[in-house]
Amino acid sequence: MIWITSRASLRKNKNSIDPLKSTAELDYLDSARVCVDKRYTELGPELVCSICQNVLWKPVACVTCENAFCGGCIRTWVNKQSKSKQATCPFNCA
Repeated sequence: MIWITSRASLRKNKNSIDPLKSTAELDYLDSARVCVDKRYTELGPELVCSICQNVLWKPVACVTCENAFCGGCIRTWVNKQSKSKQATCPFNCA
C-alpha cells in the first residue's frame, strides 16, 4: 500500500524529527537491524544487499545488472574504488 502525503505535512514532520545524538543510538539501530534480519532468514535474494548480506536499507540498484545494494554499502564501495581506479559495480558488470 502506498501512502500519499502532502508536501506541507512532510515538511512539518521533517522539522519534528530529532537527529541522532550519539554513536550509542547508531549502535542500537544497527543491532535492531540485525535482529530484524535474523527474523527474515527466508527472504528472496532480491531483498538482500549483495555487499553486507543484510536486508536492504535504503536500496540502490545497478542499472546494468540490476543487483541491489544498501545505499550506504554501495556508497562506501564506490568511494573506495574511485580512489584506486574507475568506480564499477561490485559484480564487474560494467
